[in-house]
Amino acid sequence: MLLKTSKSRLQVARCPPEVGGDGTCLSYGDLLLVNSIEHADWLSQPAALWVCEGCGQAWCAAYHLTRIVRTTDQLLWMRPWFSSQEYHPFSEMQSRQLFDAAILVERADWDATRAVVPSLPDFESFAVMTDHDLLHLWLQDRPAYAIPAEWESFSHHLRINCIASDPLEISKAISILEGHMSDLSQPPAALIGRFEELPDDRRYYNTLYFDLPEGLEFRTCLSIPPYRLVFSGRLCFQPAPTCTDLILTSG
Repeated sequence: MLLKTSKSRLQVARCPPEVGGDGTCLSYGDLLLVNSIEHADWLSQPAALWVCEGCGQAWCAAYHLTRIVRTTDQLLWMRPWFSSQEYHPFSEMQSRQLFDAAILVERADWDATRAVVPSLPDFESFAVMTDHDLLHLWLQDRPAYAIPAEWESFSHHLRINCIASDPLEISKAISILEGHMSDLSQPPAALIGRFEELPDDRRYYNTLYFDLPEGLEFRTCLSIPPYRLVFSGRLCFQPAPTCTDLILTSG
């Protein structure tokens, strides 16, 4: 799963009969997000954004369940995650019932769309993104056949499958990732900042290489302290007040 940023804007249209719902659809590029803005349950966790075409209720369909959280000026839509330390009624749902993507919507785009469709929730009504959201997003973004989703066993698989790291040494690279994942054993902490796309320059990133039939290289984190996690090859969450604290040297 890749975290998508698109120059496409949110689009609204009357919901066609073939996708059910009775109201206004919301799309992001070619991805249909909501089949009835007016009847979706936006602020539950996870949000129920797909309305049953038979009864018009969101939770009857229990489909397209999505976690939506906000950064300083973006909305992150991601697959719901569930704490392994506690039972959650949604954790036993089938995979097809959960939103199987990740996107970033700029606040300006959201506010402009809400001006057209006032029944969309206010940007500030969404929960602030936490470090647990960020870590689970990274786990959802990783190559599944190389790194397991269960963070408790992730170090073991990394040490078995990873054969090289550049520019950091393997032990250093794995220790950095272990340090990030250890935050999942602590209470979640709110994050203030935004995602930014960095240049496609290999010097920015640390890359792991895996001894697997698929043949894989995976950009995991930035190559300089504080070694922030990398998403989809080039995206990084930059805490406020600094937007970009990564400076390339010449040469």
